[in-house]
Amino acid sequence: MIHATARLVQHGMKPAPVRVRRLIAALFLAGAADVAVSACDAEARTQWNFIVRLDGERIGTHRFVVEKRGDGTETVQSDAHFVLRFLGWTAYRYEHHSRETWSGGCLAALDARTDDDGRVTQVRAIRADGGLAIDAIDAKGRHARTETLPGCAMSFAYWNTALRSQQQLLDPGTGRIVDVRITPLEPLRIDTDHGAANARGWRIAGPPNAIDIRWAGDEWVGLDTVVGHGRHLTYRLK
Repeated sequence: MIHATARLVQHGMKPAPVRVRRLIAALFLAGAADVAVSACDAEARTQWNFIVRLDGERIGTHRFVVEKRGDGTETVQSDAHFVLRFLGWTAYRYEHHSRETWSGGCLAALDARTDDDGRVTQVRAIRADGGLAIDAIDAKGRHARTETLPGCAMSFAYWNTALRSQQQLLDPGTGRIVDVRITPLEPLRIDTDHGAANARGWRIAGPPNAIDIRWAGDEWVGLDTVVGHGRHLTYRLK
C-alpha cells in the first residue's frame, strides 16, 4: 500500500461515490524481476499476510513473501487485492502484483503491474551502470517515465529495517523516485491476529500522506496512514 504514499481518495457516503484514483500509489512496495524461485533455490522464506481496513472496515488483503536464495540474493513477491463496496455494489477495485530481486541489500530488479479500477500501469527496473534504471508504462501503453536512481536503491520495502536509513525510495506503483524523511515513533500497543503487541515504529514522511510502520521485536506487524478526508487505512498482521 504511494506503496507513493497512500493516496486513497474519499469514497464517501454519497449516492454516486467519486472514482478512486491511485488507491495506494506507493503503499505497494514490493516487486521483482522475472526470476522464478524454486523451493530448492530458497534457503529461507518469510511471509506476511495482512488484513487491510479502511476506517475499521475490511477492504482486502496484502501478502508479502521474501525468499533468500543460495546465491545471496533475495526475491520479494507482493500481491494486494482491495475492493470498496457501496450499498452492495462494487464501487472500486484495486490490484497490485509485483516481484523484486535484491542483492547486497540493494534493489537489483523490479517488475510491477497495477490495475487501478481498470487503469493498468507497469513499472520495470533493472540495475545497471551503478544505478537503477526505471521505466514506467501508463494505462495507454506509453512510456510515461524513464529515470535512474543512483547508488544503492530501495523501494518502499516496509519489511526491511534498512529502509530507515534511506532518503529516496522508488514507488513501484508509479515509477517515481520519492524524497523521504524517516523518523522514529513512540511505541504503541496494537492488536493483530497473533494477539496484542507493544510495537515500535517509524514514520515515512515525504509522500502526500505519511506512512507509519510498526514492528514488534523482529516481526513487521502493522502499517497506518491517514488518507482522503481523514480516513484511516490500516494493515494488521493476520
